[in-house]
Amino acid sequence: MPTWNGLVEHPNHDFEKQHPLNRVSEDTLPCPTLNVAGWYDQEDFVGPTRIYATLKQTDTDHLN
Repeated sequence: MPTWNGLVEHPNHDFEKQHPLNRVSEDTLPCPTLNVAGWYDQEDFVGPTRIYATLKQTDTDHLN
């Protein structure tokens, strides 16, 4: 029920504050990161590629 209650409380999809790109800081990555996307993913193909590109901009230790 917690998931359902959360969906009912947020019918307008106001979950943007939880988007991974909003959590990326200007600092380097604290740990290695693996971004996975599949060509036939039904949900979101662009999301993981955007996250990778954003993290790569500040990834001086090559952890992305």
